[in-house]
Amino acid sequence: MSRFFIPVALVLAICHTALAGKTPSIDARKTEKLFASVGKEVVVRGKVISVGKSDADKIRFLDFTTDRQHGFVAAIFPAAYKAIGDLEKYKGQRVEVRGILEAYKAKTQIKVTKASQLTLLLKK
Repeated sequence: MSRFFIPVALVLAICHTALAGKTPSIDARKTEKLFASVGKEVVVRGKVISVGKSDADKIRFLDFTTDRQHGFVAAIFPAAYKAIGDLEKYKGQRVEVRGILEAYKAKTQIKVTKASQLTLLLKK
């Protein structure tokens, strides 16, 4: 019995360790789940509805909702502008944003400071 138990216990321990390190993925439309994950590293997936910028063009945005008061936004900072390029390529596309989830006013956001935080998802 111990010859069987040890390999099984080892496999379970490896699986638990691998799953524990996995970054949670959240749908950009799930507002409550997003707010529950503020302060954590997450992956947010969803369709980019619009692209915008602040009045002084210091921050650019990928909006994942038409609701200007709530929802999720990827806030693109100047350090990433050149590497990311034209944000219009993301409009209407499914995108994955990786980073620390923050609350800003009534929205949630991830500050994007490098291109590797954004992934354009291929249609299946």
